[in-house]
Amino acid sequence: MSRDPSALIGILTATLLLTGCSQPPQSEILPPSGFRAIAESEYSEDWRLVADLFPTPARAEGDFDGDSELDQARLWLREDGPGWVLMAYLSTRPGEPIVVHESSRPLGPRPIRAIPPGEHKTDRYYGIGPGGPDTTAIVHLLYDAINLAWVESEGTTYIWNPDTGEFDPVGMY
Repeated sequence: MSRDPSALIGILTATLLLTGCSQPPQSEILPPSGFRAIAESEYSEDWRLVADLFPTPARAEGDFDGDSELDQARLWLREDGPGWVLMAYLSTRPGEPIVVHESSRPLGPRPIRAIPPGEHKTDRYYGIGPGGPDTTAIVHLLYDAINLAWVESEGTTYIWNPDTGEFDPVGMY
């Protein structure tokens, strides 16, 4: 007895759709307890001026852990005053968001974005920090990183470290 291959393809497709989506859709990611989403009306004028660079200033998407799956990073504000948290939602750790950085200070105009793999200059390359300029201070990203930027200026980029299971901060332009 021979089987119709189109029926098998339909079953495999349905199975992949049901099992292959380990990361919840962006609309289903809820802020952690004590935090809330940033309302568009709260975006500063600074953010609005560079909306073409940061179309979703409180959300970034990329392959942050190198598994070829889409991950997300989100900025959340404290419900009870100044302060914020940057969290990563990795496809390899569903249901286990990672605190990338947390602060009790006001967020200010600090959008997030994904930085693509490749060669990137660090703050030290430009002489920011002790020791003056260091033209060898270059980061070679193997996969996307999360950049928390000051608008039109430097920022901190967080790079996934598989050995520690955390994101390491690097000052980058």
